[in-house]
Amino acid sequence: MAKLTKKETKIHQQVLDLVYPDEPFTYDEKEFILQNCVVGAIGAFFTPEMLSWDFIIDAGCTGRCIELCAGIGMLLFDQYQRNRPEQITCVELNPEYVMIGQRVLPDAEWIVGDALQYSTNERYDVVYAHPPFGKIKTSEAVIG
Repeated sequence: MAKLTKKETKIHQQVLDLVYPDEPFTYDEKEFILQNCVVGAIGAFFTPEMLSWDFIIDAGCTGRCIELCAGIGMLLFDQYQRNRPEQITCVELNPEYVMIGQRVLPDAEWIVGDALQYSTNERYDVVYAHPPFGKIKTSEAVIG
């Protein structure tokens, strides 16, 4: 895992200072959080913004969409900004990431759980599931 520089640590603290109060975020504050949450230093790797926008152009959804392993919600935040889907569901294992995601994308349904074990009777128009960015430990739920 990478060590944060002093500058990265300061910016990450600004992100955390924004996340914990209960006031609604402005769009600029949401963007700041998504761009500067540096949890890669602790083992998480989120979708880069430019890749997220490119992905949404090719796989946009105005209906019902779900993202497995949603992280803090970068991909579906961009989806929401571009297409305004009628329903967004985010499944993420880490409750801290869910807490950040709920603040950044409060209109989504956030579920704390293992995407490889998540089950629902809901029907979705688009399911997003992409590999994490970076080197991580893999789940024992699925082998192959």
